[in-house]
Parts: sequence; C-alpha cells; structure tokens
Amino acid sequence: MNIRVAVDAMGGDHAPGVVVKGSIAAAKRSDSLHVMLFGPADVIEPLAREAGAPANVTVHDAPQVIDMAESPASAVKGKPNSSICQGLGAVAAGKADAFISAGNTGACMAGSLFILGRLPGVSRPAILGVYPTI
Repeated sequence: MNIRVAVDAMGGDHAPGVVVKGSIAAAKRSDSLHVMLFGPADVIEPLAREAGAPANVTVHDAPQVIDMAESPASAVKGKPNSSICQGLGAVAAGKADAFISAGNTGACMAGSLFILGRLPGVSRPAILGVYPTI
C-alpha cells in the first residue's frame, strides 16, 4: 500500500532546507511512501535535487507562503496558492492521504476547516502534539 503525504516544505524553523532534506530521507527509507513537497518550485526543486530526491518525491508549485505571524483565517482566504492551502487541497481532492506542516498552526487549523471541513459529529478539530517523556 502506498502512502501519499503532502508536506508543507515552507513551514517550520530552518525551512525549507531541513524540511526538504528530512522528507527526502524518509522517502529513501520506504518505497511505499510518496512525498509531495509543496512550496515555490523555484526554491524547492534545487533543494530536492541537491538532496538526491528519489522518484517517490515530487515537487508541487505553491508560490505563496503563509508566515508565522499572519492572521490564520485571513492568510488562508487571501493565499489560496500557499503551501498550506495547496497541501490541504491535495488531501481534499484525494491526491494525498495526509498533510504535514510545522508552519503556522492557526493557518493549518483554519485551512483544515475551510478546505477539508468537519467530520459528522465533530464540532472542533484537534491538534496532535508530542510530549516527550521517559
């Protein structure tokens, strides 16, 4: 079974470099993982080539970027071609099975509500967090 993961290559500290490298490292470990990198193609493609992207990594042009300080709802509505909106759109269209971002959490939540919608009976979305423990 192939798993298709849309990745916001522009989100998080030290992005896009570390996001692209980490995504490619994951893709190299599993032939059943297809990584879809979303971000400005002119920025992401050279990084992907430099990191030796295998065939199961594709770059999808998303020329707009939502910054960490932007208002979530305004950013999602005003930047439909952002890496967050395009990645979530891939999930909504059935082209990806999951979306991952280390970017603007509020924009991810707003985008999820506007683009993916709610599941029946679910009034609020949830955020996954990792709490390292011993």
